[in-house]
Amino acid sequence: MSKKDYSAVKEYGQRIRAFRKAAELSQKELATFTEVHQPYIAAIENGDLNIGIKIQETIGQTFGVRYYQLADPEFPIPAREILRDNIRKYLISKQIDPAWLNEETPNLSHYVDMILNSDFLDKPRTAKAIAQEIAARYRVTASAARVTDILSRNPRRQLVQITKSKNSRLNIYQR
Repeated sequence: MSKKDYSAVKEYGQRIRAFRKAAELSQKELATFTEVHQPYIAAIENGDLNIGIKIQETIGQTFGVRYYQLADPEFPIPAREILRDNIRKYLISKQIDPAWLNEETPNLSHYVDMILNSDFLDKPRTAKAIAQEIAARYRVTASAARVTDILSRNPRRQLVQITKSKNSRLNIYQR
């Protein structure tokens, strides 16, 4: 990466951080809303990661702006109230409980543990299927990415067998 590109990536990361702070979101909350991991958001904000247009668009939609407005230093960052309202609308459109803006993020590890203690994982399941089961049983929204993160860490990693599906790169989980 050239020095010019590197500074553009850093500047972009600073803009994302400014939007996030103006909305009074944590990196963890933004990661949850955009269905990525918190370290990914940290890497973007630190200018350590050159991201693609898809994630730029997702972040822009989360804040209620166009993807190109995120990078435009001349574009004014909306007020907190406007950003929070836009985020609330985005969450509703993605069928994520907007109460997350008002409370601490639910401890999804607890719900994954409850699934692990049931017979649900007696059959091979994808992270998406597990997230859907958590939503159906406990009325808690969980992204497949977050379920994957929880199941790939100890001690839960030792409780499940993780294999790759034959036709895709998805992980399959089974007890």
